[in-house]
Amino acid sequence: MNKISEKELIKCIDETLVIDVRGEDFKGGNIINAINIPYEKFNINNFEKIYIENKKKYIIIHCMYSSMRGPGIYKLITKFLKNKNIDINNIFILKDGFFNFINFVIKNNLLNIIDNYDKKYWIFNNNKYTHLSEIFTNQ
Repeated sequence: MNKISEKELIKCIDETLVIDVRGEDFKGGNIINAINIPYEKFNINNFEKIYIENKKKYIIIHCMYSSMRGPGIYKLITKFLKNKNIDINNIFILKDGFFNFINFVIKNNLLNIIDNYDKKYWIFNNNKYTHLSEIFTNQ
C-alpha cells in the first residue's frame, strides 16, 4: 500500500484527486477540492465516473485515520485500476488520515487548504484536535 504524508500531499495538491471516505466525521472540514464518498455508500461505478471527470496525476484516499475505511477503498480502487491496465504507482493512502492532516494544518496555520472548516467540530484533547464525533463515541 503506497502511503503519502501530509507534507507530500500539500506539495502536489493541485495535481491530486482526493477521495475522502469519511461519513459523519466529514463535517467540520475537508482537504480542498476533496470528493466525499462515504465508505458505506462507495461504489466503484461512481468512482469510475469521478475518475474520468477529474483526471489528475495522483489519487489520494483517506478516512479519519486511514486505518480501516480508507485502506479498504484503496484496495478496491487499485484492483479496479489494475483490471483497466491503469498504472497504480500514483495512488496513495494518506498516512494517518485526516486526523493527522488537520492537526498538521492547524499547527502550521495552513487552513487555506481546508474547505468547510468549522472549529466547533474539533475539540482540543490530549494536545491534538479530535473530531467531535470521536469524543462522544469513545467515551
